[in-house]
Amino acid sequence: MPTDPLELICQTIPAWFSAHQTTANKLEGAGKIAVAFGAGDVAVELLIHSSSGKISVSELSVGTLFPARCSERHVQWDGTFCIGYQAGGGISTLDAATVWWGLLEQFLRLQRVASRTRRWPVRQAVAHGAAGAHHLAALQAARELGLEEEYYRMLEGEP
Repeated sequence: MPTDPLELICQTIPAWFSAHQTTANKLEGAGKIAVAFGAGDVAVELLIHSSSGKISVSELSVGTLFPARCSERHVQWDGTFCIGYQAGGGISTLDAATVWWGLLEQFLRLQRVASRTRRWPVRQAVAHGAAGAHHLAALQAARELGLEEEYYRMLEGEP
């Protein structure tokens, strides 16, 4: 069984993604996700890249459908997508690769919401970089104290 993250990604390609080209460290293809109760689909050309055991993903031509970079939309300075806290690392099983595809699909769906509302849904966001661990710890503490709704309202700007 392969343990190379990109090989695992290639073995678990979902029905909504069509691979066009694969090399030792990259996979190029097209994603087409139907939007329930919406007009049209989310259709995007993607580049999935493996480097140092981590998987990253971006538009094949950065800035075509999504902003070239926008922290609010979870598109990083280099055009790669932030699809979840440490999502590109630790992909060593078929299950982990399948979860990664699920995170990417959700990210693409949320891009549609963010482009219309001009805001990333608060309940779908985690702080970027090292702050993500603190954000998740604060959310867990709020849950344990029964203050999860108040925590989310605070993130939405309420006192």
